[in-house]
Amino acid sequence: MQVFNTFFKIVKKQLPSFIIYFSIFGVLIGFMSNMGTGNNAYKETRMDIAVFNNDGSAKADYLEEYLGTIHDVMVIEDDEETIQDYLYFQVLDYVLYIDEGFELTNIKRPGSKTGIYVDNHIANFEKTYDAFVLAGYSDAESYEKTMEAMDTADLVSLKGESGGKPTIFYFYLYFTYIVIALLINTLAPVIIALNRKGVKERSMMSPFSDRKRNGQIIAGSVLFSLVIWGIMNILSLVVCGLDLFKADNLYYLPNSVCYLILSVGVVCIVSNFNLKAEAISMISNIVSLSLSFLSGVFVPMEIFGDGMMRIAKCTPTYWYVRGCYNISEGVINSETFMYMGIQLLFALAFFAVALVISKRVKLSRAS
Repeated sequence: MQVFNTFFKIVKKQLPSFIIYFSIFGVLIGFMSNMGTGNNAYKETRMDIAVFNNDGSAKADYLEEYLGTIHDVMVIEDDEETIQDYLYFQVLDYVLYIDEGFELTNIKRPGSKTGIYVDNHIANFEKTYDAFVLAGYSDAESYEKTMEAMDTADLVSLKGESGGKPTIFYFYLYFTYIVIALLINTLAPVIIALNRKGVKERSMMSPFSDRKRNGQIIAGSVLFSLVIWGIMNILSLVVCGLDLFKADNLYYLPNSVCYLILSVGVVCIVSNFNLKAEAISMISNIVSLSLSFLSGVFVPMEIFGDGMMRIAKCTPTYWYVRGCYNISEGVINSETFMYMGIQLLFALAFFAVALVISKRVKLSRAS
């Protein structure tokens, strides 16, 4: 157990750094979890828009009616100068023209991204409405079913506020950002220290095979990661009370274990390089923040466009987040377990990449 003991001796030396990181991240996750609930939850904002319906078809009329339920539709003159003034002085956010044949054109406020928000509402309505029409429903029935599917009444109140999810959902949502950053910053330096030439040669002088040495490093990494996972779940009891034991919330645990495993895979890749603390910290920030922004942790998936969604699906965090959404909605089915399985497949891929890099580094050092 020589390498295993050395592993935890290095961890002991890293303990002050670990306590600092964990304290910062602990406060951060508690703050973010509470920020995500109640009145501070993500809000469906009502935009000030103008709609010029020159088509007059049932679909155009229903689209105009739908937009009126989630945005404030202003009645203004169809005059280019007037519209430009309204947009420039931020009286209007978005102008929609529905021309004959349901041809849609729009004018957005310069320098603002609110137009994308309205674009997504229009695209979602059109896609859902067309699906019901193709299924054989009448125009009126298609609109009624579209409104039910869009769940407008539940999403948006008179003030445009959405009902927030429970604190435990946000805790395990932000778990992704915290755990991968924490592991890269605390576990990676330990493995890198063990793989440095002097330390490695001292351990290999004893009758110790490379396989046994790597096995003990893996055992130490697994135990260390499980300790962090355990502490995070204890923190969830502090932040969320006993919510973890209510309804289907216990399924957050296997979902978070899957993400923990793939996070260790990322750490194994990083640990193959002889990096300094500053470089490790930089990589930690890049990986944790980019995954969080691309996968629906910091930015709700509801506002993702098709292109953004395709990018998100290429990241492991997306599948973890999908699992969290299913668990929060009480949808525990084969799909939910499939999301966990996809995370484990990503983990296998990361470990495989780490192994290939390790062999390359070993060969380059030998030569």
